Order: sequence, then structure tokens, then C-alpha cells
Amino acid sequence: MAELQGEAKQQYVASLFSRITRRYDLMNDLMTVGLHRVWKSRTARLAMRDRSGMALDVAGGTGDLGLALARQPNVEQSVVLDLLPGMIARARLKMVAAGLERVTTCVVGDALNLPFPDSAFACCTAGFSLRNMPNLEGIKKALEEMARVVEPGGCVAVLELTPLSRGLITSALNW
Repeated sequence: MAELQGEAKQQYVASLFSRITRRYDLMNDLMTVGLHRVWKSRTARLAMRDRSGMALDVAGGTGDLGLALARQPNVEQSVVLDLLPGMIARARLKMVAAGLERVTTCVVGDALNLPFPDSAFACCTAGFSLRNMPNLEGIKKALEEMARVVEPGGCVAVLELTPLSRGLITSALNW
């Protein structure tokens, strides 16, 4: 996938995530040994530190980071946006199961053209998603859009992983 760019990468990513929607959460748990939940909770806490208002999670998948944002005491509304209707449907189910449907909204939309006005959110997050943008220009555009919808003094927080350097852990994991 690393060599794919532009529309070809967009189509590949959309097809891949559409196929794995039902197994997405299990895959995240297995790949991170469940740590992604801790990381998302910390990201939400940091993004909303000393802030209050609405929070947006871009390319939010099945809504884990959006749920973490909704659980912050100073969040009025948590909005999860994802390009894929299947992911958004699963996110909605999670919001209801968590009893947080009143403080969460799930929206089908494009990270490269956010359907929100300027300065609408106290914070905007993206977890493990910028790497799936079509190319570097897409990453730049997504970040510009995130910054546009965050109010002055707000926060844009990005959670991503980088490859581990060779060492004991990677040897043990056979990476």
C-alpha cells in the first residue's frame, strides 16, 4: 500500500476498511494488545485539557476516540466523522451501548473537506488515520481542515504509531 497514491490509495483504503468493519475493533485490540484504548483515552484527555465545548474526531472509524472524548467532563458534544457508512453505523451502536448517544453525533464525511464551520470545536483529534490519506498533500489538507474547524486556542491532536526500531521488543515480536 505504501506505493499507492491519490485516488488509487483512496479506493484501496476504502475497500479494505469496508471489508474489515466488523472485525476492526478486534484487530485493533490484537495489534496493540489493547493499548490503543489507553492511548485514545490519554489523547482525549490531553486534547480537552483546559478546554470546554464541542470535540471532533476525524476519520474516527468505529468511534473509540470519539467515545473517549465524550467521557471528558468538559465536552458538550463529541462528533465522530468517518468516510465509510459502515464504520459510522458501528460507532453509533457503540455510543448507544455506552449510554452516550445524547452527547455524541456520528457523521459520514470526508476529512479533506470537513462539513463544519470555522472555529466550531474546542478540539479536533485523529487517531491512526492520517497515514491512510491519499498522499502527503492529503495529509496536509486534512490537518488544514482540522485546524480550520478548531477555535482559536483550541487543540488539534494526532495519535499515530511509527515503526519500532530494531531491538529486544521487535525481535521478540518478530518484526
